[in-house]
Amino acid sequence: PLTVPAALACIGMRIQTKSVIRVGGPNSEQTLPWPSSTNVQQLDDHLLCGITVDAADDFLDAINWPASYERSESSVRRNGPLIRGQEIGYDLADHIEAFLDALGYCPFSIVEILQAAGYPGVAE
Repeated sequence: PLTVPAALACIGMRIQTKSVIRVGGPNSEQTLPWPSSTNVQQLDDHLLCGITVDAADDFLDAINWPASYERSESSVRRNGPLIRGQEIGYDLADHIEAFLDALGYCPFSIVEILQAAGYPGVAE
């Protein structure tokens, strides 16, 4: 897998992910680096792990959703042209999938990625 900086440079063509995860919102001073995919571990009970609204918001901000999202040609054929502010669930799923794929995180859940990054309160 690519290093995190190299992967972030690659996905800049499709999504412009931020280089860190901010804990506590976009104005927070507390940041965490994205973990290498080799440092992410699948949790034994990963299907039972949830995510708080704050952690989900921080994750979505870190992957620059929806600001950097662009609909692929296949999504345009399926869902029509993108109208900013009217993104749909398929758009979010596509954006997250592109992010996971670019960083080698596909086998992992968002909770597992945040835990590897050291996000507070994850999987406790």
